[in-house]
Amino acid sequence: MKLLLNQKKLSKAKYFSIAALSVAVVFLLWSLATYSGLIKPFFLPTPTTIVKSIAKLFQEFGLLKDIGISVYRILLGFGLSCVVAIPLGIWLGISKRSQAFFDPIIGFTRYIPPSAFVPLFILWFGIGDLEKVLLIFAGITPYLAILTFDVVANTNREFIEASYTLGAKRKDIICKIIIPQALPGIWDAMRLMVGAAWTFVVLAEIVASTSGLGHLIITSQRFLQTPNVIAAILIIGVLGLLTDYFFKYTYKIFFPWTEKSTYA
Repeated sequence: MKLLLNQKKLSKAKYFSIAALSVAVVFLLWSLATYSGLIKPFFLPTPTTIVKSIAKLFQEFGLLKDIGISVYRILLGFGLSCVVAIPLGIWLGISKRSQAFFDPIIGFTRYIPPSAFVPLFILWFGIGDLEKVLLIFAGITPYLAILTFDVVANTNREFIEASYTLGAKRKDIICKIIIPQALPGIWDAMRLMVGAAWTFVVLAEIVASTSGLGHLIITSQRFLQTPNVIAAILIIGVLGLLTDYFFKYTYKIFFPWTEKSTYA
């Protein structure tokens, strides 16, 4: 079955109008369910209650500090993962021997849920920032390496063969053809995995932590403070959305020649 693409590029105004409409629909359903009393406030507070809760968390409970700590841990863990996983993925894509050596290790590691590492990492590294950062690193690295490998392995062979025909050396082909052609896909992989980083940081902060948004969620749950739990979840969602838009729009800036940039 063929996929017919007959899409016109949306103007920015129309795109944001449709995006705003989706948010408005969710907000309307939430309002109808809570203000009408259909759902009890204990289970789902009203939007007004959540706004008041966020304001109180900022003013009295140092929410800005918790946000900063979580973002710091993500940047460190995600950055460390990129430094290791991207070169490793490129190496796997251009070397069959390295692929044979690392394939069982990466394959084994990526099927272990990061939550399984939490007790061990606490035992090894304590309950400070190092344990959280390394959990994010362990959760992201295998997947980012595999995604990078997949992008590199799917490099257009016609370009490589043409380069060899013209007398190019292996080093030139790697640096001037394979890596530049793989960069848009690697950027997409990073965009995907930074979303996973938010999941892992909350997981790390829920267990044996004294700060961060995950700590706020679990502490609020213990004291049955549902508005605070939902407030923290909404803040994580907003921060994640901003991160996603950062990668989306920098993709257009860095790789304007790609076909995807005309539709993204």
